Amino acid sequence: MKKRILSAALVSVCILCTGCGTVKQLNDILLAYQANEAVTRSNSMVYDEPVKAAPVSSSLAIATGKTTEPANEKITAKHTLMVDITDKKVLYEDKALDKAYPASITKLLTALVVFRRGKLDETVTFSHTAANLSTAGAKKCGFKEGDKIVLKDLLTALLVYSGNDAAIAIADHVSGSEKEFVKLMNETAKNVGASHTHFVNPHGLHDKDHYTTAYDLYVIFNECLRYPEFKEMIKNVNYTVNYKNKDDKEQSKTFKTTNLLLSKAYPLHVDNITVLGGKTGTTDAAGRCILLYSENTVTGHEYVSVVLNAKDLDDLYFQTNYLLEYTNK
Repeated sequence: MKKRILSAALVSVCILCTGCGTVKQLNDILLAYQANEAVTRSNSMVYDEPVKAAPVSSSLAIATGKTTEPANEKITAKHTLMVDITDKKVLYEDKALDKAYPASITKLLTALVVFRRGKLDETVTFSHTAANLSTAGAKKCGFKEGDKIVLKDLLTALLVYSGNDAAIAIADHVSGSEKEFVKLMNETAKNVGASHTHFVNPHGLHDKDHYTTAYDLYVIFNECLRYPEFKEMIKNVNYTVNYKNKDDKEQSKTFKTTNLLLSKAYPLHVDNITVLGGKTGTTDAAGRCILLYSENTVTGHEYVSVVLNAKDLDDLYFQTNYLLEYTNK
């Protein structure tokens, strides 16, 4: 069984490396995603028995790499994508297949690796490396070396609050080191069809070799939605983590979402839309970024919108609202 799964993965990777261009890229995405559809996961988060592959056309919306006509002059971010994930249809795109920096939206792939390779009920002991993250301006959950947190709680804090130290602790726990965890991230990206993604860390702090596309982020998020626990995690406006310090004394921390549309700190301007979650990210190089997961409360359709490299916070949420207007067209 493992040989068949590895063979499918290797074939996908080989195909992915053989060409460029929009048509080739789309073919690569479909082939990789089809290979991924042929496996399911057991309760222990490990690949199990093969199942019949779902038709690829029913699994993903496909971007063209071209700007939707007519172009929306209100949407000025460098990369944008709006997908109806119920109908598997791209509603708007601009440079969605072009190279982009994802900042902390990276953590979606970190989460996907955890769902595939980890066990949510395990206890993570916060590592020395994670507790001593020294990158200037890096957002941190603030756990200390030796703190013991259940993986499910730490992953939820990662997705809600986006602490970079939590990403390192998770990587150390799952794979023994960031380097080995990043290998799993890149393997997983290729496996699910995110064929133009290459990451060098589990958190998204800037590196010129750490990149993706708006479309690949949608592909990764689409895979995360397979896990009910993921949906529960990203809908939290506030989340309290109960844990033990190195002396086994009970501690707690409460984390507030960075998604200001979810917390309603920024208003939605589009009727009948409810925010279900998503992930934000910010670095100087990436600009302001968000992947938003939402639902039309009248039709029941669900959506993923991606805005990368908006100039500031107001701009980010205004443009996300403009994308959501396509849900009523």
